[in-house]
Amino acid sequence: MSSCGKTPVISFFLVLLSLPILAQRVSEQEIGIQKLFIEASGERLLGNFDKAIPLFEEVLKKDKTNHAAAYELARIYTATNKNDEAIKSLKKAMANAPENVWYQQFLADVYEKTGQFEEAADLYAQLVKTYPSNDSYYFKWAFYLVKDNEIDRAIKAYDALEKQKGINEETIRRKHALYLGSGENKKAGKELQKLVNAFPQKVSYRILLANFYDQIGDRKNSESTYREILKIDPNNAKAKLALSGSAGNSREGQYIESLKPIFSQADVSIDLKLGKLFPLINKVANDNDQQLADQLIQLTDILEEVHPGDAKGFAAAGDILYHTDRATLALPKYLKTLELDETVFAVWENVMYIHFENQDFESLQKVSAEVMDIFPNKAIVYYLNGLSLIQIGETGDAIDVLDQALLMAGQDGKLKFDVLNQIGEAYNAEGSYSEADQSFTEALALNEKSAMTYMRYAKAVAEREGQGERAKSLSKKGLDLAPKISIVQAEYGRVLYLLKDYSAAQKWLDKAIGGKGGEDPKVLEYYGDLLFQQGEAEQAISFWTKAQEKGNRSSLLERKIAQKKLLK
Repeated sequence: MSSCGKTPVISFFLVLLSLPILAQRVSEQEIGIQKLFIEASGERLLGNFDKAIPLFEEVLKKDKTNHAAAYELARIYTATNKNDEAIKSLKKAMANAPENVWYQQFLADVYEKTGQFEEAADLYAQLVKTYPSNDSYYFKWAFYLVKDNEIDRAIKAYDALEKQKGINEETIRRKHALYLGSGENKKAGKELQKLVNAFPQKVSYRILLANFYDQIGDRKNSESTYREILKIDPNNAKAKLALSGSAGNSREGQYIESLKPIFSQADVSIDLKLGKLFPLINKVANDNDQQLADQLIQLTDILEEVHPGDAKGFAAAGDILYHTDRATLALPKYLKTLELDETVFAVWENVMYIHFENQDFESLQKVSAEVMDIFPNKAIVYYLNGLSLIQIGETGDAIDVLDQALLMAGQDGKLKFDVLNQIGEAYNAEGSYSEADQSFTEALALNEKSAMTYMRYAKAVAEREGQGERAKSLSKKGLDLAPKISIVQAEYGRVLYLLKDYSAAQKWLDKAIGGKGGEDPKVLEYYGDLLFQQGEAEQAISFWTKAQEKGNRSSLLERKIAQKKLLK
């Protein structure tokens, strides 16, 4: 009995004595792995991937279940575009830590990178099962299904979220967009209707539905929805505007009158108001309808008063006036627009063209120089600046600017043609005749049937000593191209005038005046110059004055009238 009783006691004490040794061995092994892991992580952080990879692999040799090492390897592999290796490492990490959602999400990202959208979607489908209350997992699941062109399955993913969380705007919008993209308008509309039904008092959802009906051209349902909006919110401006009709189905005057009360509401967005105005402005621009323009100005006056700090109302007024040949009235509207917002190039462009049409070249030069600073990549601005510099006598500077415009014109043949004409005139004024001839020749190569280029060229040559016959020849080519056009007749007469053949010049200027040239301020000025040269000073001043009344605002003409003599 005693011998049997002693054996267990001895064995028990041996076990107790051996425990510290076993614990020490385990601890040393773990410490060694931890050291390796830390060293590998340090090399990874330093970007020494070639050193980090074998260290992490050594960790995994010593501890096959070390999911953190597998994850770190995957990070290195993705950074070096070794995506297949990254996937293998992530699968190892997930096998040893299946509850770690970060590994699964990282793997989905790698799948996306490699175009394996179905595999990425499957990962999130599993995450949805495990964590059904996490909204983001549903959205990512649907996202990858859409990327895989599995639209029906993506919609089912959203349906699953809707079943879990109930109807909400984000889910409905996404399903609506998918149906719309698939051409299933009826189903797209049903989704928005579900949102309206779930939140019947939320006006914004009804507006969303009405906008959709407008988008697909379903006017009946659109109007019905807007009427429902007005039952809930009688002052809703968008619904009122939508139901106010359009100029196409009611008399324009009545339609514009119906808009005035809504335009007077400061709490209604100016963009909504302009949405009603723009089709009518386009009509004015196309038809030059003065009566309609005057009615629209009443609306823009309201916009300016109700939204004084918004440039759009002033710009709209400027457009209406500009497109009905009232540029002088449009100019202050445009300038006010630019005072409020200088970033709209179209407004600057119209301002420059107004100065050009008025032949106010000093203003054109100043404005175009300012626009060049704001929009340095617009070739047309350099062209207009160069043109204005020629007209105010700064031809040397003009050549530099026009050369830049020519470079910037690129494939715009029309602009290149116009620039070359101006360069020709500038070089001629500088006395660089060979360069002028080359520029005019290049312009004619782009458009050999341009009567006006021949006339420009001829006038340039006429100013050179001993080049009279050549000037006549060039101008005759231009006249032959358009013998019945008043301005061409006038320019032919101008060449003869420069060559001091006044009787022949009068013959052609009389023809031009008898036609449409009688309304052209340039032709009227030419005729005044001829009359003064022939000793008819009073009649000359009369024609210069008519030219000014018709819109010629050149400072030279102004000085001729003021000093009552011919100037150059």
